[in-house]
Amino acid sequence: MFIRRALFGLLALLAIILAADSGPPFVNAEDKAETSSGERAQADASGKQQAGEETIEIPLDQIWGSIGSKSKGSLRSIEPEYFINRNTPENIAKYGTPEGSKELHRLAEKSLTYHIELAMNKKRGKTGPGFVVVGTGKEALQGVCDVIVNGDEPSSEFPQGTGLSLIFFTHPAQPSVYLDRVERSGKIITIRYFLLMQGQLHATWRLAMIPLGTLPRGHYHVRMIRSPMKKVRTRGMKRIVSMGFAPVVPEAEPFIICQPFSFSITANE
Repeated sequence: MFIRRALFGLLALLAIILAADSGPPFVNAEDKAETSSGERAQADASGKQQAGEETIEIPLDQIWGSIGSKSKGSLRSIEPEYFINRNTPENIAKYGTPEGSKELHRLAEKSLTYHIELAMNKKRGKTGPGFVVVGTGKEALQGVCDVIVNGDEPSSEFPQGTGLSLIFFTHPAQPSVYLDRVERSGKIITIRYFLLMQGQLHATWRLAMIPLGTLPRGHYHVRMIRSPMKKVRTRGMKRIVSMGFAPVVPEAEPFIICQPFSFSITANE
């Protein structure tokens, strides 16, 4: 037992050292708050929820991308023609050689996802705000590529009747991010997530394309709120939070989680 605990402690220390060039340390000896430090500022910016407003939850299995739990599919699954698995005798024979591996790479380079993955792997420092793109699936993926890869400024205004996707992302970090739930209540959209240390030695990033559909006219605020750790234990993750790692401090979150933002739905001209 002592050796096991010592090993876990060493893994956590190595992970912190590897992540040091991305911002402040990701762990502390005590958890000052179970929700993010940005939650209070987000609440001030978004205002109080009006009484009687219906809360609509967007199911996690309708969200494209990497969210730490069951999703509609990975970004690569949106472009299956560019990502071939070597899981059949035919594909193993065709792509199991050095030349076959090069062919797989050349094929992947033609996709949007490949370039998004490269850009996300290089992200460092403070995250910046999330954003909204037009469409779902392949159309939304093109919008993500325009912003993440090409550096285009995301739009903050959309005409009424336009189908939209909300983009939630994280920078590469040792703490793992799991989406808890996504809700819309009136003009406030809330993304709740868990942020957990797991002793991994590699940094992972997340990018989720959340379908919003068509929204009524108005000004919308998107806020990101960290779910309390006690809730994690009720969602099948007890093994993860019982490993003895210290909680992630709120001060680290601007270097990991994308920041709150606003956008507007305008009348058709």
